[in-house]
Amino acid sequence: MKVSLAVVVFVFCLEFSSEAQAKTKNPVVKLDDGTWRDMLTGEWLVKFYAPWCPACQGIASIWEKVASWSDDLNIRVAEIDVSEEAGLSGRFFITALPTIYHVKDGEFRRYQGSRNENDIIDFIQDQRYKEIEQVSWWKHPNSIQMSLLSSVFKISMHVRVMHTKMVDEWGFPYWLSYVVFAVLTVLAGLILGLIFVIIADSICPPRPPVGTQFRPPPPEEDGPPKDTNEDDNPGVDEPDKQTDEAVGGESQEEEEEEEEEESTTVRQRKVGSKGDTKEETTEKVEEKSKTETDEKNE
Repeated sequence: MKVSLAVVVFVFCLEFSSEAQAKTKNPVVKLDDGTWRDMLTGEWLVKFYAPWCPACQGIASIWEKVASWSDDLNIRVAEIDVSEEAGLSGRFFITALPTIYHVKDGEFRRYQGSRNENDIIDFIQDQRYKEIEQVSWWKHPNSIQMSLLSSVFKISMHVRVMHTKMVDEWGFPYWLSYVVFAVLTVLAGLILGLIFVIIADSICPPRPPVGTQFRPPPPEEDGPPKDTNEDDNPGVDEPDKQTDEAVGGESQEEEEEEEEEESTTVRQRKVGSKGDTKEETTEKVEEKSKTETDEKNE
């Protein structure tokens, strides 16, 4: 009886130790900016947290228990500290802590259920994640736009670290640190603007103004040369031409009237030379007699 009782105790201790070893073999995986792409293959459950967050501290023990079931669920459990990985905070667009993502073969879904052990395990075991809509393409962590946002978050983290170092270690006043970063921000904006202008001009070069477009010379033609002003600017001198034609028509009418008057005077002279009236002949006789008397007196 004592031997059988000892065997039962030994078997129980062996099973307990094996379970403890299994739990220690499946710790929570720590991911960072260099290893986060491991979750693009397989099935993952990832938690984003910060050490100073009270809600994150409350779920820490539950998360370790969920990780102990990783072999049974054929899943890997991981976590990311956003206070150290600001780039991943921007890449996954983390706005609240803690945030849990379910990832399977590169498909991202945000878990918004209860945060206790049984509900999380049932979520994986019953495949309830299929009821949740995937993250849209423009918010996908591996997209170009989210990579750019990640770079912005990294720069902001470096700026914060540099500001803390300037104030605490180097003894710079706060206002001087702000002025330095403001000047650097303006210079960075000018440089980026210049780069964008150069890229835009290389892709879509500006067109010259309409009035300065190059026109090839017209082909030479046989015959008298034409007035270039009339050819280059058609329709510009039309009002002047109309006024010239009107003035020319009036002058032509005046000339015709003068010619008619001259022709009538010539006709009258011819008629008078052929048959003068009596009064005109007497006047001519008197004039002749006067001239003869004057010559005699002389």
